[in-house]
Amino acid sequence: MRRGFLPLLLLLPFMVHAARFDVWPGGSIQNAVNTAGNGDTILVHDGMYVETVVLYGKTLTLASEFLLTGDTAHVAQTIITPDFVRQDTGSCLVYAYGEGLEGRLVGLTMQGGTGTYWAHSENYAGGALYVHLSGVTVENCRIQGSSAYRGGGIVVTYEDAVRRSRLKLVNSVIRNCYADMWGGGIFAYVCSLWVCGSIIEDDFSPLEGGGLSLGDCAVQLDSCIFQRCRSYSVAGVCCIGCNGRIADCVFRDNDGERDVNDLVVAHSWCPVVRCVFHGGSSESQSIVLIGSGEGAQRFFGNVVEGVQSLYVTGTLYAGRGYGEIAYNVFRNNVNVTGGVIYATDHTRVRIHHNVFDGNSSVFPNRGAAIRAVAFSYPWIDSNVVVNQIGPAMEFEEGTVYYLDARYNWWGDPTGPYHPTLNPGGRGDTLLQDSILFIPWLTEPPDTTMPSDLSERVRPEISTTWRLMGIYPNPFNNTVRIIIAGFARNDFRLTLHNLLGQEVDVIHAGALTGGELSYTASPTLSTGVYFLRASSRDNVETRKIVFMK
Repeated sequence: MRRGFLPLLLLLPFMVHAARFDVWPGGSIQNAVNTAGNGDTILVHDGMYVETVVLYGKTLTLASEFLLTGDTAHVAQTIITPDFVRQDTGSCLVYAYGEGLEGRLVGLTMQGGTGTYWAHSENYAGGALYVHLSGVTVENCRIQGSSAYRGGGIVVTYEDAVRRSRLKLVNSVIRNCYADMWGGGIFAYVCSLWVCGSIIEDDFSPLEGGGLSLGDCAVQLDSCIFQRCRSYSVAGVCCIGCNGRIADCVFRDNDGERDVNDLVVAHSWCPVVRCVFHGGSSESQSIVLIGSGEGAQRFFGNVVEGVQSLYVTGTLYAGRGYGEIAYNVFRNNVNVTGGVIYATDHTRVRIHHNVFDGNSSVFPNRGAAIRAVAFSYPWIDSNVVVNQIGPAMEFEEGTVYYLDARYNWWGDPTGPYHPTLNPGGRGDTLLQDSILFIPWLTEPPDTTMPSDLSERVRPEISTTWRLMGIYPNPFNNTVRIIIAGFARNDFRLTLHNLLGQEVDVIHAGALTGGELSYTASPTLSTGVYFLRASSRDNVETRKIVFMK
């Protein structure tokens, strides 16, 4: 078997030349780094490499054979683990000499690291990957089984007048990493961080960020999955003082003990868009949004379902500030003292064009969908509010004196049931006299998310759509069909006759909630039909009557 590394010359287009160095088991990646020049590629063949690799300012591509073949088997079979020769360096790879994002790590497994000494905090950080005043792009890698005081998997820290720490993590996995304090998967502070198409799972830290702990960062999280992360505080992602966006991510089965399961966005300008939050077994809140004078809360087009907050109430806890909570679906959530949206601490958030369906409070007479406390006056309009168990909305008397909930759809044209103000209402229930609900909407609003928020491709997620209503029924020309939630490309809405034969296709393809309109063909006969909504993992059917 060949040993060591073998330099080869790669001829690239436009007369650009770069060398390739092949490293085989028994050889040294560090020796190849020392020999290589900027722009070179180090191809690491399948095997276990016991060493800490330091880049020393060079812009290189370090890759497994995955780079050449695209075969993911090479990712699991090309492993770097530290040798612990230097007492202060226990990471698998170190970027600390001004390297830039042009440097790449591709198709490698980094495991068993314990971090590198970070003088600023006088402890060890970046169990597997240490990035300080430098940058790197990580693609199709696995980071696993590593630990440190901060950033059990990765640490990304600091910028100065010349150098800025930057990390791109693309299509990678961070799993089974542990931090003694913050950031089981990643700890990022005063830097730029982009995580795309990656899975953060089974990571732990006792304090904020079992998955990710982010502070004062430019951050973008796109199309990621955060699952089974744990913490005694914030299990999924903790984002404080950041600017950026969190979009198209899935949060599921994270466990924040008795604090927060999935996400905290505090004192940040960081919209949360098109994410899915699935409840786990924890008794904690799912999401916390804390505003500030620098930025307003933005929570658009998300699905929050099946969360049981039985110790700390409030599925989504919104406090201190302004902003919008809009175009979301809140479904089948349970809170100990109410408040799928728990508005608190002087918040003035606008809550509009959401669907609240089947939520409940364990404590009686508390608002199942919305509860306002501590001098908070949210503006609530244009929502679909149906099937709540107990009062749909409620406020804390003594600190809040009214709730403005006009222009909402309560599930029936007669409006919400109120024992004195609207005893004939057949919609969801309200009990307090100082909830303003007149006038109400006599038909559901269109909760379709604006195109500029829904045009991007969503990650593959479980079914979240639901067929909410058909208006009017019977119909004689055009019918409106209300759908809540997300549907993938396999979604179809079709019309069938009594024999089960398909007579028309109303919609086929991806959908982000809202309203569909169907106009009957002139050849359609009067009679009873069935609307069939279907996708790979869900089917719903409703009877509909057409009368010419």
